Amino acid sequence: MQLSGKNIEAAVLGYIDKMNFEGIATSNFRYILATPFSSTYGIMILFACLMKSFPIVLLAGDFTLDMFYKTVQAHKVTHYEGGEFVVFLMEQMAGRPIPYDISSLKYFGFGGGKVSENTIRNLLIAYPEVAFFQGYGMTETAPLIAKHRRTRLEKVASVGNAIKGMEIAIEADGVIVNTPHVKERLL
Repeated sequence: MQLSGKNIEAAVLGYIDKMNFEGIATSNFRYILATPFSSTYGIMILFACLMKSFPIVLLAGDFTLDMFYKTVQAHKVTHYEGGEFVVFLMEQMAGRPIPYDISSLKYFGFGGGKVSENTIRNLLIAYPEVAFFQGYGMTETAPLIAKHRRTRLEKVASVGNAIKGMEIAIEADGVIVNTPHVKERLL
C-alpha cells in the first residue's frame, strides 16, 4: 500500500495536536527518536520535529539502556519517541540507581506493541518526573491512529483516543459502532 503526502500530513498534524504544545515553553525541547526514518513512525516524528523546530538527537550504534541514559544526560533530552522495548528495559532497572542525570526527560512516547497497565504503573512510580504515553497506529495509516493528549493520561492501559481527522470504528456482526451517536448498518 502506498501512502500519500496527505496521509503523512494528517498523522503529523494529529501528533502535534495531541502533544498540545501551544502555550508552553518549547525552546529547550530535544527529542530522541529511536525508530528508523525509513518507518512511518520515524517519518512522522521527524516531520513533527522539523515543523516545530525541535532538535533531534540521534543514537549511534546498537541501542542499550546505558547509551540511552548517557545520551539523555549529555544532550538534556526532554522527549523520547520510539519502540516499547525501552519501556521493558526501564522497568527491569526500576529501583536501581541510574549513574546518569536523566532529570531533563519529561515525556516518553512509545508504540509498536502492547505494554501492560501494570508495567506503565510501575514506570510512573519508578520515574515520577516522566510521563509515559502509549500510542497506537499502523504503517498503512501513516502511522498514528490514537494517542493521549500530552497533558493528561486518562486511562493508563489505554492508547488514548483518535487523532484529529481520524475516525475509529468497531465492527461486530455487520454493524459499525463508532461513537454512541453513530451506528451504520453494513450492506
